[in-house]
Amino acid sequence: MGHLAGRKPGELSGGQQQRVALARALITEPRVLLLDEPLSALDPFLRIQMRAELRRWQKELGLTFIHVTHSQEEAMALADTMVVMNNGLIEQVGSPHEVYNHPASEFVARFMGGHNVFALDDGKVAVRNDHTRIAPATGAAGEPGLPAHVTDVEYQGTYVLLGLRLTSVPPEQSGISVLLSEQEFAGRSYEVGDSVRVSWAESDARTLGPGATRPEARSGGTSPPRRAPLAALAAMAA
Repeated sequence: MGHLAGRKPGELSGGQQQRVALARALITEPRVLLLDEPLSALDPFLRIQMRAELRRWQKELGLTFIHVTHSQEEAMALADTMVVMNNGLIEQVGSPHEVYNHPASEFVARFMGGHNVFALDDGKVAVRNDHTRIAPATGAAGEPGLPAHVTDVEYQGTYVLLGLRLTSVPPEQSGISVLLSEQEFAGRSYEVGDSVRVSWAESDARTLGPGATRPEARSGGTSPPRRAPLAALAAMAA
């Protein structure tokens, strides 16, 4: 951005202003740096470049970054420890791999994306949409899997995303998706309206907990005990 050195702040784009603000924060060599949506004003290509720069600066400077973002992709790309919050409450703390592959609650599974939530007799489970199996419905008695029909087909280049609606399920819970590789879809394609059966391997199902609950107001002004995830978060900056 050296060629823009003569410009005033108001003459810079939003993305350029964010990069300048980030450089001004880093030059003070802080121990902890709070980044609140630092990449939100950047175009997609530049956002990927800046993610790589942030990772490099964090490693080279040995800083603790507290990175606030609504982008799941951004959080997983940058975080060593991820904290998922819901209305001010911590739902789950863990590595990106742990949070994505083992969501603790329905909120985490839906917020992270890429998961289907199924309500079974013994509770709710989450299954990644690339681990969710799909097969044409044959109409045979005792056919395995849950009945559904295809509502959308999106070609995404290396994969195809199928939107489905489960049958005999409340509308607000019936929408799911299945991710197929381009090769899989080429071998067996599906069209909107096709009747299918949906299933998954037992090992791919993650049992979901009830999620975070807000502590009841205590009388006498006594503060509730600190939750373990908060202590873990504080230790990151120690």
